[in-house]
Amino acid sequence: MELSLVSNLRTASVGAIAAKYLARKNVEVIGFIGAGEQSKTHLLTMKKVLPSLKICKVSSRTRKSEQMFVEQMKKFCPDVDIIPCGGIYKNAVEDADIIVTAISGQEKILQADWIKEGSFYCHVAGLDDDFAVPLKANKIVCDNWEFVKHRSQTISIMYRSGLLSDSKIYADLHEIITGLKPGRQNDNEFIYFNSVGMAFTDIALANWMYKKACRSENVCRLNFKSRSIFDFELSKV
Repeated sequence: MELSLVSNLRTASVGAIAAKYLARKNVEVIGFIGAGEQSKTHLLTMKKVLPSLKICKVSSRTRKSEQMFVEQMKKFCPDVDIIPCGGIYKNAVEDADIIVTAISGQEKILQADWIKEGSFYCHVAGLDDDFAVPLKANKIVCDNWEFVKHRSQTISIMYRSGLLSDSKIYADLHEIITGLKPGRQNDNEFIYFNSVGMAFTDIALANWMYKKACRSENVCRLNFKSRSIFDFELSKV
């Protein structure tokens, strides 16, 4: 089993679960910084839990990657207007209800003054946002803060530098899901979700996918090492 696919799906699913509990109701606009596999899988899962999404704006370092995102994702989300932003990151996120950063570099791209009131930010990768972004948040939620603080992500870097304390972390996601703490409490809150990824969830998902394939009567072998899942015909996915 090629685990890049599993990890992409798991990461996007966790972000979507967080959005289900932490985003405003009836959101319409999602904005991406990054146009790779993580952004594509996040669009799929976000649309699943937030069917009101109508507009997707995508920004990347190259117009080619943006255009590929548009062409591939229109097949999976035909009712979403997908708009390339020509590499202008601000245009992708400044009016977005949902913001997702999924880039491979370590750059403080997302700026606090681009973020509108009441938005939900899903931070996927490393150092994607300026330190002012988490400081602006009304709530910071993690999949697991103890895991996050040892990584090289924005809030973990701030924690080790003394710019962010444990008390500034509102909750881990499981506390929201189980009702130990309330999620979004009003439409004006800007909520920051940091997804670091936990290996045991990848293993659990891989096991579920394998067992489902074994039960199926219609199975085909797909090579994800050389091709993206989004390159295949829908009938084969």
